[in-house]
Amino acid sequence: MPIVRSKSQSHDSIEGFYEELAQSDEATSSQIGKTMLSWIKRIEKKLPEAKIYALTSHMHLVLMPGETYIEDWAVKLIGMENHYTVQYLMPRKDSPWLNAYVTGEFTDFDEAVAMSVRAIQLCELWPIEQLRIKN
Repeated sequence: MPIVRSKSQSHDSIEGFYEELAQSDEATSSQIGKTMLSWIKRIEKKLPEAKIYALTSHMHLVLMPGETYIEDWAVKLIGMENHYTVQYLMPRKDSPWLNAYVTGEFTDFDEAVAMSVRAIQLCELWPIEQLRIKN
């Protein structure tokens, strides 16, 4: 299932946002756009049953289980050229305080993709039946 842009943002699709960045004359923006487009495709391929909503915040991709920004910002992703960050919202039962995030930094894109899928699972906000990984 494709990642759907949150109703809270009136822009084009999530892909449209990152395609525009990818075409930027500014090298960093272009690299982020290209990276995020690849990341989105890989998550959609790995979790084809997951209903994921997303919004963008300062070039970050925010993944959520619901349609609007008031939902928990479950997973946050940003990356470019061998530097990728994955953050996920700790489940409330494990969290030392409200809205505590776990952050991982990666230099390998495949590892970052795998960890982003794992982050979606670990935050425990999606129904388990949606989280079957496909290779």
